[in-house]
Amino acid sequence: MYNYAVYTPIERPDLWEALDDAEHPLNVVWPEFLDHDVAYARYCGVLSRLGPLARFQFAFVHVGPQGQEVIAGHGRSIPFFWPELETVGTTGWRPEVLDSLPAQGYSAILTTGVQQSQGDGPAPNALSALSVTVQPDYRRTGLAELIIDTMKRAALLEGFSILVAPLRPTQKSRFPDVPMEQYLHWTTESGLPLDPWLRKHVRLGGQVAKIATRSMVVSGTREEWKSWVGIDMHLEMQRAPDRGKMKSFPVPIPGGLVPVEYQPENEVGVYVEPNIWIYYRLQ
Repeated sequence: MYNYAVYTPIERPDLWEALDDAEHPLNVVWPEFLDHDVAYARYCGVLSRLGPLARFQFAFVHVGPQGQEVIAGHGRSIPFFWPELETVGTTGWRPEVLDSLPAQGYSAILTTGVQQSQGDGPAPNALSALSVTVQPDYRRTGLAELIIDTMKRAALLEGFSILVAPLRPTQKSRFPDVPMEQYLHWTTESGLPLDPWLRKHVRLGGQVAKIATRSMVVSGTREEWKSWVGIDMHLEMQRAPDRGKMKSFPVPIPGGLVPVEYQPENEVGVYVEPNIWIYYRLQ
């Protein structure tokens, strides 16, 4: 078991400057095309620079035998005001509260949190995880659990009663044609979720709220998708024996939870990723 030091951008801005490098090992573990979701491209980079948000970003550093520092993992999260949560104190946890989490998932919560942090509206009352990223060499060391626990503790210190997350199931990309509603209910013999990332959250006390049907949306030209995933979608469509006069053609891509819908008329592919909203009740 490794010991990790935890730093926010306020405490160690140099670590977060290193993480700005697109080729940093913690950045290349994610599919490149996700970087082109509009909300991610616009707002993710400011999380470590905005004062109200920087203290909710966590870098986990392992110090090697010669004193060298390795950023083994990091967690990004964002506080936000959830209006429906205000009713819980008087009416309890009604299904409508959890159902009010946005279908736009990651994109919506990132956009909402950043915009609220720059305004004069109500103070945040909830925390959303945005990402938990661990270098491959540090997986199965308990680091992912530590990152989640750090977010829980940060939420409790703020007086928040809930942590939510638009979760991206790690094994869903193996089954891009399976609807998320069906995949969500695949279980092990013990009744736990089959997906290992979802299973880990359930074991830590997380519960499923709903599916975020449009959590991330990436639109790109034929040339852009070829540069992102190495697939010429127009050629893929032309090889299909039953393509007919389809207005859009589904193309599975590496790392994609669902296929890209390629539109041959304008040579544009649109990827609409579903995630799973999970929540932890902290109090």
